[in-house]
Amino acid sequence: MSRVASGESRSASDSVSRSLGRRLTEGVLRWILAAMLLALGLLVIVQVTWFSELDPGNAFGLGYGIAAAGLLALAMAYGVRRRFMKTATRWKLGKAKVWLRFHLALGVLFLALTLVHSGLRLPRGVLTWWLLILSVWIVATGLVGWFLQRWVPKALSGLETEVLYERIPELCQSLKERATLLAAGGEEPVRLLYERLLEPELAGPHRRFRYLVDVQGGHNLQWREIAYLRDFLAAEEKKRLMELESIVRTKVELDVHYTLQPLLRWWLVLHLPPSIALAGLVAVHIATVVYY
Repeated sequence: MSRVASGESRSASDSVSRSLGRRLTEGVLRWILAAMLLALGLLVIVQVTWFSELDPGNAFGLGYGIAAAGLLALAMAYGVRRRFMKTATRWKLGKAKVWLRFHLALGVLFLALTLVHSGLRLPRGVLTWWLLILSVWIVATGLVGWFLQRWVPKALSGLETEVLYERIPELCQSLKERATLLAAGGEEPVRLLYERLLEPELAGPHRRFRYLVDVQGGHNLQWREIAYLRDFLAAEEKKRLMELESIVRTKVELDVHYTLQPLLRWWLVLHLPPSIALAGLVAVHIATVVYY
């Protein structure tokens, strides 16, 4: 007994330590990012006050630009790490969560340095306009992606149904066939409720925006009507209606998956290609500055 208790105590202690370590890592990284942004702001104030104005062409401006390019290269190392995940795991290059946090921090610092490098003025040429637009877009979509990667799995974890996205249409069709056969053998009240309220819900996978704020999707009224009718049915029909309700609840959860799972895929399309384009434009910008 004492060994079991001791083992459970160590397990709980290890869990608390990991949780505390994670929070400390996130907290320390936030403080480091805030300190670096503050240091950059103070450097800009000192430069403008004692040395020169903000200008991309002077020594300070070039320094900001070189630092921004370096941070962009470091931030993109996270994408390389994801591409070669097995190799990174074998070489023990650190956890993906830690890389992601630094990826976000470096992205924010990159944007700040880019804005300072531009002299906090609007661009004058087509290339510099695209550099600014893509820089803001990538950092903004990166922050959105960070939120989605934390929120979507948490929202889906509250569901009883787990499913691969590609199988959802097939499973929806199977549920509809089962429900139709089940309702056809029921009495008139059950059939009428099915045709009026439940059958439209089973018509196919539905992607609804309301699942973004409520995974129940406003279906509480349906559940109340089913519960109300159930009180007036005989035992066999009550069981039939409960089975129909179970099928529809499963279908609703499939719809939630159908709505939320693509968010991470669509986000990647909005973030990754522009990131590659930005890296290419930064290389062109550096080559242009060096040449001229």
